Amino acid sequence: MRTWILRILAINLVISAIWFGWPFLKSAKSQALDQHQHLISIVAHRNWNQTLALMAEDYHDSWDMKREEAVSAGHEILQSFKVLNLEWMTASVAIAGNTATLTGFIIVSGKGFGFSPEVIYKVNNLK
Repeated sequence: MRTWILRILAINLVISAIWFGWPFLKSAKSQALDQHQHLISIVAHRNWNQTLALMAEDYHDSWDMKREEAVSAGHEILQSFKVLNLEWMTASVAIAGNTATLTGFIIVSGKGFGFSPEVIYKVNNLK
């Protein structure tokens, strides 16, 4: 009886070590790409509170938008979509200490009303 309990505990210990240790075995680049893909998924589902919580407090982009401005703009621009698909294409990832800088572009598709077709056209033609 005692050996079975020890075996079960050993198996649980190994599974727990793998489960909680796995993210630390990934490279910084891989972790940054995973988190960024998670962020894109949250934006596609238009969960703005979770989007804001996931973004770094010192976020800025190539349009000099801060975190709150970017989320507010996303909310305003994407609210007319009934169906929204976002596909991120990574051009480069640079890691410097605890900061990851991802460069790339996004492809937008979906269906909506109002300015949705114009949003798709403009975003997909950004350089």
